[in-house]
Amino acid sequence: MGKHSRIIPYLLAFISVFIVITLYYNQNAFLEAFEAKSYDLRFRDLRGTIPPSPDIVIVAIDDKSIAELGRFPWSRTQYVPLLEKLSAAGVKAVLFDAFFSERESVGADRTFATAIKKAGNVVLAVPFNLDKDLNVTGSTHSLPEIEHAAAGIGHINLLPEDDGVNRRNMLLVEADGKLVPSLGMRGAMAALDQKEFIAAPFEISVGERHIPVKDNSMWINYTGKPGNYPRYSFTDIVHGRIAPALLKGKVVFLGATALGVYDMRVTPFDNNSPGVEVHATVADDIISGRFIQRTGLESLFDMALIVVLGLVAFYLTMRLRLHVAIPAIFLLSAGYIWLSYWIFLQGHWVSMIYPPLAAMVALSVGAVSVILFSTVARAKCARCFPVMCHPNRLHCLKRTRRVPRLAVTTRK
Repeated sequence: MGKHSRIIPYLLAFISVFIVITLYYNQNAFLEAFEAKSYDLRFRDLRGTIPPSPDIVIVAIDDKSIAELGRFPWSRTQYVPLLEKLSAAGVKAVLFDAFFSERESVGADRTFATAIKKAGNVVLAVPFNLDKDLNVTGSTHSLPEIEHAAAGIGHINLLPEDDGVNRRNMLLVEADGKLVPSLGMRGAMAALDQKEFIAAPFEISVGERHIPVKDNSMWINYTGKPGNYPRYSFTDIVHGRIAPALLKGKVVFLGATALGVYDMRVTPFDNNSPGVEVHATVADDIISGRFIQRTGLESLFDMALIVVLGLVAFYLTMRLRLHVAIPAIFLLSAGYIWLSYWIFLQGHWVSMIYPPLAAMVALSVGAVSVILFSTVARAKCARCFPVMCHPNRLHCLKRTRRVPRLAVTTRK
């Protein structure tokens, strides 16, 4: 084999790895869609449901409540007895996944504002209008007398990915020079008895909880399907059917779960998850310190494993017969997928797609090169040794991989 021929396998191995590294660096849309789906798969099909935080309950505006209390939206006076019952039960906070921007009547609005002020622990929702760069262009607040009576506000903007699935939550939105926490983050602050937070470029701190973020967004670690959190019907609480002990010390998220209210979101677990449960899950993640990280360290890990799996797969393809190399590389890829899932359980999202792809590309390139090299070698052999390279002889050589000895006679 000539000098240039010896370089070719190394060059092909480099090309195999370089192709996948380039796709990873440029975040190929097709492959990124598969990577995102692998995130969902880890929740739904591999890990499954986990126990939620015992600090969180949901008060549901459900079909039962609508049947008993009338067509939704209700008069604001309907919320007054609810707040009285929750205050009597000793809840920590009440977070409304709702806003009240239009005037009902002077009397009803004043009564509602008074009830909110008396409770002292109510947080109201604010949706912001965001441009493509996530800059605030507008907002919808509750009426001033109602919002000023509340203990605080929390934004309810959910930003689904291109495929419609909500995988992240923007914890902070900057509006009028102030940082407004999300409703979920507000719930966590209430549960942790924290009134302040510290925002850094890659981390938001709430007490002793240090939340990894990118552009103020946190990956949501979903706990399970809709209904995983204790859910109490609005009307059952108003009519005293729920024991106060079940509510004491809880962070209460109030929102719609009835399909007819149209506040359903797509999550890794379900295509019809109430938005209020997404906010509750964000709070749960912060309270429990159960975060998913996808930072520069995870990216370095991904690229390192792309190189390792690509080179190992190419080496196996060149050194072993294909019927041995192919299952070996598939087992190698399967082992990596298991490793990436185990790492995910530790709170790190590493790619489940790109390193196995590097192994498959290396296998393909290596297999083609082996076939081409064998074809060229046979052609050269046939030209130089037509008798020895008869098809029957070649079949024997391929089967035994023994180099035939040439008989050499010398004269005395």
